[in-house]
Amino acid sequence: MSDYVFRTLIVTAGNAPTARALAAGLAPSGAGMFTAALSSTGLAPATHYISTGPMDTELMLALDSADTLYAACQAAGADVPLAVCEKLINESDISDESPFAVLDRLQLALVQETFND
Repeated sequence: MSDYVFRTLIVTAGNAPTARALAAGLAPSGAGMFTAALSSTGLAPATHYISTGPMDTELMLALDSADTLYAACQAAGADVPLAVCEKLINESDISDESPFAVLDRLQLALVQETFND
């Protein structure tokens, strides 16, 4: 059984595909992360993506630094360059704050979907 810790993770839209793939590859609970779109206005296009809630402790330990993320990728057999790990860690916000506090601090809002009747 995995241990879980509460985290709020925000990645840039450019890093979201990499973050999704790494999260899913490093922990079964990582599948489906980074699907909630964010922007400064709450309108599309998304500039960031968020995942928040209880997260696998092992996955969160991998996000301590670019080096620990790189080591976790290597251990999982993922051929991810250290430079990609550095970019992801340096351009992301990883916090134990509530999602609302992080959104406020980063001046981001959930992108509102528009529906056509």
